[in-house]
This record gives sequence, structure tokens and C-alpha cells, in this order.
Amino acid sequence: MPSQKQRLQQKQSELVAEAKKVFDLATAEARPLTEAETKRDDEIQAELEAIKPQIASFERQEARERDFKPLKEWSEGEAPKEPKEKPAAVSPAPAGFATFGEYLQAIAWSKLPGRMDDPAAAGAIKKLYAAAGMSEGVGQDGGFLVGTQQEKTIREKVYETGQLLQRTDKLTVGAGFNGASIPAVDETSRADGSRFGGILAYWLGEGGLKTASKPKFHLMDMKLEKLAALVYVTDELLADATLLEAWLNSRLPMELTFRVEDAIVNGDGVGKPLGFLKSGAVITVDKVVGQAAATILYENILSMWSRLWAPSRPNAVWLVDQSAEAALYKMHMVIGTGGVPVYLPANGLADGPFGTLFGRPVIPHEYGAVLGTAGDIILADMSQYTTIDKGGIVPASSMHVRFEYDEMAFRWVWRIDGEASWKSAITPKSGGPTLAPFVALQTRA
Repeated sequence: MPSQKQRLQQKQSELVAEAKKVFDLATAEARPLTEAETKRDDEIQAELEAIKPQIASFERQEARERDFKPLKEWSEGEAPKEPKEKPAAVSPAPAGFATFGEYLQAIAWSKLPGRMDDPAAAGAIKKLYAAAGMSEGVGQDGGFLVGTQQEKTIREKVYETGQLLQRTDKLTVGAGFNGASIPAVDETSRADGSRFGGILAYWLGEGGLKTASKPKFHLMDMKLEKLAALVYVTDELLADATLLEAWLNSRLPMELTFRVEDAIVNGDGVGKPLGFLKSGAVITVDKVVGQAAATILYENILSMWSRLWAPSRPNAVWLVDQSAEAALYKMHMVIGTGGVPVYLPANGLADGPFGTLFGRPVIPHEYGAVLGTAGDIILADMSQYTTIDKGGIVPASSMHVRFEYDEMAFRWVWRIDGEASWKSAITPKSGGPTLAPFVALQTRA
């Protein structure tokens, strides 16, 4: 008569065979699953998921019965037999030593400075202090009975992603479309006759003739690009490592977000978003004449702030590669023959650093360049960068892709694109230096 475990396994086989027939039929007829077939497939998957932990429970019990044999009990009145002759009281040499005297010499030798790591001495000490009875150190003496606590979390490095993406101008592409065409004002100057691409107002006297003007536009034509991650996991690992599936479903989207944010900063626009550092919307300010390599000076910060488009100041953030943080703390304002720090609180490093410059947050991030290279510090208004997507990251899983290997396939797909809303920097009405919502600092090598 089959066991309960065997009946469950037979049920598994029947469900899988039923699902295979459904997919084989759809494949033969070159069509997607019908609504009824999709519903039944979901029901099959739910039944399979419910069976897995039941089978695992039976397998755990089988393992217990294999590993822990019942101890033979003494029958009532029975006592252990004494040996006929007691052996002579001798001090045998422990394993690894020719004589017991050599063993004692090794112990004495280990007491000398610098000798605790001597292999012979270590072996002697281990034998000297070994437990005489039951102990955890030896499995058959009781160590097998001591379990280890299984933590409910996975230890990992902590990263923060999404800080840039959440600040962008986000649009969702609707069903039936693979991109978006966004009209934008074609404005490159604030001089008279150039504002809003060409609108100009005139002062007129009573009955004066009005002169027509018109704006100018350009089209931001954005197409969704695809970013994906794929992981295969065996059925055994999924059943035994209960934390794994939840961990994958939370951490793989973080990898996709990392890739998107890196493209928002550095992307070349080929099969991915066009990064603002590669666009016409960024200004790179010159370093100070004679400035040392791999430094950031107070004068650099002033130059960057003065080139940021004024309406962007309330939204702007300083994006700093972590290698450049130390240079910020060294910045000072020259006063006479001395100077004062400009990025430290009144009590210096004894207090928490401000974390702001000109009142705007300083955000360490992973998408910058190493200290001394353009991109190590950026002043950016992310609201002037547009992203489009198809509704976020779409997860999916399938037992059929590698069915014959008993592997589950987990897939995450994100259709997304992005580019700066500006085609170029803008010339102010005064005719002074150009302004932009993205400002970087020239390489200091």
C-alpha cells in the first residue's frame, strides 16, 4: 500500500501531466491559453505549492529516523559486565606522540612566548583539556543532539536605490503604446524675441500697431527600452530555503533600479535612457586656474551654483561620489591670511555634518565618477529629467521553462526610457554665462 508521501508525489505527477497537456494543445494550435485554461493552470500551480511543504514534512521525518536510532535500553536487572582482568595503570601516548613524556614536553613547550601556534603544542593542549564524558565537540558523544538556530533574515550589504528616479518627471505609457511623444518648448535664450521659442510682447501707445510673434516647439520622441533579469532556482532549494523566494522578489528589482538610475546619469541613449551627463542639458564649469588634482574648492561650488538655472534651485540636489566626500570637508573660505571651513557645523566634526550646500541636500550615490574626474560632484534638478515606463517592474515566474530540470524560472522586466527635458543650456537675458538644470565640474587631473 503506498505511503502518504507516495500518494502526494503521485498527485504531483498527475497535476504536472495535466498542465503539460494544456500547454501542448495551445502550442499545437498556435494560440495563447484561453481564460479557462489560464484559470486551471493557476489552480494547478496552487495545488502544487500546497503539496510541496507536505512532502517536505515527510522527508524531514524520514531523515530523523535515519539519523537518530533509538538507544538500546538495559533490561531490568541487567548490569554492564566488568572485564575479567583490569589493565595495568599506564599513561599511553596520545595520538601524534611517540611517548607520554614527549606529550608532556609539548605542553611545556607551548607555554613559552610565541609557541601557542605550534602544531604539536596545539595537539597536546587539545588532548590535555579534552572532555572526559559527553560533549558538544564530538558528534557521537552528544554533539549531534545540539541544533543551530536558523535566522529568518539574510545578512547582506545595505544599498539605497531609487533616490534619483523618484525625483524625475515620471509618465506612464498606456496600453497599446510603446513610447511617448512629448511636446516641449524650444527655448535656448531668454533674450527679447527668444523667450518661449519666439514670443515677444511690445509696449504700445494708444491705437498703436501690434506685431505678431509665435512660440517654437520641439518633440521629445521617447521609445520604451527593455531591462530584464532572469534567475533559475531548483524546486529543492525553493522548498528548503524558505527565505529565498521573498529575497529574490525584493532584491532583483533593486538591481533593475540601479541599472536605470545609472543610465539616467551616464546612459548613452543606445538601448537605454540618455543620461543627463551625455545630453545638451548639462554645463561643465571650469576648474580654478592652478587647482590641484583631485580637489574640490569652495570656488568650484560657487561656480556651479551660479550656473544652475535659478528656478531649479528649490528642487536641486548635490550628487556626490563617495570618494569625493572627504574633499568637501576640506573646503574653506579664505579670509585674510587664514580661512574658515564651509562644510562643517560650528563645533567641527564633533557635531553632525550639515549634509547641505546652499541649503540643498548632499546625496552620496554610486553613479558618479572618482574624485578629480568630471561627474564626481553634480548639481542636478531631477524634475527636469523625464522618464516614461509601462507601469513599473513586472515580475513573472514559470515552472515550464526548465520543467525537465525541476527548476523554477523567475523573471523581472522593466520597460522604461528617459531623457533630459532640455535640448541645450539657456542664455540669460543679460547675455551672461549659460544656465542649465544640470551642472558638473571639470576634471581636475
